[in-house]
Order: sequence, then C-alpha cells, then structure tokens
Amino acid sequence: MVALSAMLSACQTFPTDTNTGQTNLIMTNNVSKSTGHAGVKSQFAYGESVNAYLTLYADVANPPKMLEATWYNDGKVVTKKAIAPHVKRQPHFVWFSINSSELGSGTGKVEIRADGQLLESETFSVSQPLKWSDCWCV
Repeated sequence: MVALSAMLSACQTFPTDTNTGQTNLIMTNNVSKSTGHAGVKSQFAYGESVNAYLTLYADVANPPKMLEATWYNDGKVVTKKAIAPHVKRQPHFVWFSINSSELGSGTGKVEIRADGQLLESETFSVSQPLKWSDCWCV
C-alpha cells in the first residue's frame, strides 16, 4: 500500500499512523458490493467493464469530501467521474466503472483523487474491437 502524506486541503492531511492515510488501487472487470472484486486485471476486451477498485483507509471523523476518477486513453482525458464517499469505517471500498468502448482501444489510465489530491493511478490496455472478418459464421 502506498502511504499518502500530501495535503488534501489547506489544513487537512491524512494521518499516517496505523493504516489511516493508506490506499490501494487495483483494476478489475467484475465488482460486487457483497463480494468485492473478482481479481486483478491489466488487459480488457473492447466492450468489457473496467473498474478501478480503491481501498481507502480514511479518517472516519474527517474523510475526503470528494473522490474523482479521471479516465484516459493514450494520454488524453476521456471523462471524469466524481462521488461523495460515505466513509463509516476502515477500510472503505469504492469503485469507479466505465465501459472500455467509451475509452477506446489502446493504453488506458485512471487517476483517483481525493479532494483534488492524487491518491493513486493505474495503467491498463484495451484491445481492438473485433471486425466482422474476425468472426466465424455458421
């Protein structure tokens, strides 16, 4: 896990004692609220769900007000998605999802920020879409 020691706002920091202030980001294609993630992936098929699954050890009394995922394809911003987390305990799990067809094929990247401060980033790849010539017909 990567310790976060950067400022989140003018006067707010994540304390680094115990696990508070640590994060872990993985990429996966299947996430469930009841069972968590289905395993780590770095290559996604065109049209497949891409999930950035973040484990966040935040100060429950003073959690981040906003988490934002910025999704990239080949270095260009494709979209941003933000949520206001409801941190009630540690660790807190949150995920951001996008269909790989929205990103397009190539090298993808996601950056996760808490109140504007970069927490984690991961790169991954999205395959080319299948062409009709790639399909078998019966």
